[in-house]
Amino acid sequence: MPSSPSFDQILQAASLPEPGPDYYAARRRIWLTPTRAIPPPPPASSSRQRLENLFNSNGPSIVYSHEAWRNGLEKVWKGLSSGVRLKYKLPLNIVIKIIHASWVRDKVWPVGMQAPESDEEQQPDEAPLPIFDTLSTSSSSLPTAFSTFTNSEVMETMPPPRIDQFR
Repeated sequence: MPSSPSFDQILQAASLPEPGPDYYAARRRIWLTPTRAIPPPPPASSSRQRLENLFNSNGPSIVYSHEAWRNGLEKVWKGLSSGVRLKYKLPLNIVIKIIHASWVRDKVWPVGMQAPESDEEQQPDEAPLPIFDTLSTSSSSLPTAFSTFTNSEVMETMPPPRIDQFR
C-alpha cells in the first residue's frame, strides 16, 4: 500500500505566495485537501450508536446532564483524558462534545456560554485540490458491537512512554 505524502512534503512541493492572507489561505486549502482516498467508515458499534443517539436526541444541553455523564460519557472521557487508545474510531464531533461535557463538569467551560457553530464548511472559492495519492481500501475485520462503555471494551491501554524517548 503506497503511503501518503506528509503535509510538510506537500508544502515543499507547493508554490505558495508570500506570507500574508493569501499564504494563509493557500496553506489552509492544502490542509483541507485529502491526500488519499478515504475508505468508507466501518459500521458504527452499538456503543458509538448510543453516544450518537444521546447527543442527537437531547441537543446541545446534554453536556450539562449529570445522568448522561454518569451513564457513559464519564467512562469515555476518563479513557480519552488518560491517553488510552480507542478500540473503535469516534467521529471528531462526538469527541468534542465529550470534551465539552468534561469542561462543564470541571467548571472550565463558562456557565451559560454556548459553543459556536462549526466553521469547517468550505467557502465556495475554496474548492479542494485534487487528491494527491490514492490508496487501495481494505476492509477491516474488527468486531463492530459491544454492550457497555467499559475501558476494557472501548479502549486499550497504551504502554507508558520510555524514558529514553525524551532525551
